[in-house]
Amino acid sequence: MPCPNSDPGFNKLLSYFVEVTPANRRMIFYMVCIWVRFALYSAVYITRESVWIPYIVGGFSLIAAINLATRLEGRQWWSKKFQLVIAILLIIVSIGRIWNPEAVGSLIIPGLLYISLIGGIIQSLFIKFC
Repeated sequence: MPCPNSDPGFNKLLSYFVEVTPANRRMIFYMVCIWVRFALYSAVYITRESVWIPYIVGGFSLIAAINLATRLEGRQWWSKKFQLVIAILLIIVSIGRIWNPEAVGSLIIPGLLYISLIGGIIQSLFIKFC
């Protein structure tokens, strides 16, 4: 039976740094990935009023959406469909902030990023690391 949360592309990348075991994958997710994302999202929150934030977040969200849309099958530690929805919402909100900053609140972008993080953590609690 294949592992329900094993993405071959991620495992290949991970194999350059550590042995791909359930314990290593779990440790990297909870001790590295979550905290790096939290730091990045906090940086976005702190600089949310900067005119360049929607351009950067929108650009990275576009790349993420394209990547996720082409590899929706399977799971990592969270639902790829959930993350795709978040990426699309971030693109829409970023465009809204660029076109009319007064109409789209500055807290929406970091809010969506934190929802993505919290949603991913919650989803990871219900999937077996294998």
